[in-house]
Amino acid sequence: MRILVTKATKVIMHVQVLIVLILANMGGFAWGSCPKRCLCDIDEFGRKRVSCLNGGMVVPDDISMLDADTKVIIITGFDGSRPNLVNPSIRHPNQWPSSRYLEEFHFCYSELDTLGDRPFFQLSESLLLLNLSHNAITTISEGNFFNLTKVEGLYMDYNQLTSMPSMATLRYMTSLKALTLSFNHIRDISHSDIDTRYIYRLRPRAEVEVRFWKISR
Repeated sequence: MRILVTKATKVIMHVQVLIVLILANMGGFAWGSCPKRCLCDIDEFGRKRVSCLNGGMVVPDDISMLDADTKVIIITGFDGSRPNLVNPSIRHPNQWPSSRYLEEFHFCYSELDTLGDRPFFQLSESLLLLNLSHNAITTISEGNFFNLTKVEGLYMDYNQLTSMPSMATLRYMTSLKALTLSFNHIRDISHSDIDTRYIYRLRPRAEVEVRFWKISR
C-alpha cells in the first residue's frame, strides 16, 4: 500500500524534529518550578536565573520549590513597592535558600534588620556574590558569614549600619575582593582594622559614603 506524503505533512515532520532537537539541547535548562510574580530565564553566562523584581515576596517560603540547579536568585523591589518579607524561621541557621549550585543571591528592599547565626551556611560551597543592599540591617557579626569562603563580593549599601565591620567579622570570607557600604550611617572609620589604603572613593560628608572597598590580604 502506497503512503502519500504531502508537502504539508513534510513541513509538520520537519518542525517536530526541530522542536525535539531544541528541547534536547536545552535539556539542562528545563524549568521544574518558577515562583509566581517572578521571571525564570538563563542569564548571559548560561546560568539558571530567577528574578523577582516587584517586591512582596516571602522568603524562604516563596522560593522553597526552586530547581536545585538554580545559580542566580534576585529578590528585590523599588521605592514604593511592597517590601519583601522574611519568615521568622530565617533567623535560625540554614533557613536561607539551600543549593550546592547557587552562585549569586540578591535580597533587597526588605525590612530585614538582622541576619542571625550562620544563615547562609548551606550556600558555602558555591556562593560567589551576596547582595544585601536596601534593607534595614543595623549590625553584622562574625556568625553572619560563617564559612562563606568563596564569596568575592559583599554588597550592603543602603542599610542602617553605624560602624565599619572588623576583619574578625569577615574572617571567613577569605576570597572577598569587594565590600560596598554606601549610604549607611557610618560616621567614623578610624577604629576599623580594615586597611584604609584600599578605599577607592570616600566622600567627606556627615554620613560617610564608602563607594568601594577592597579587603587587604
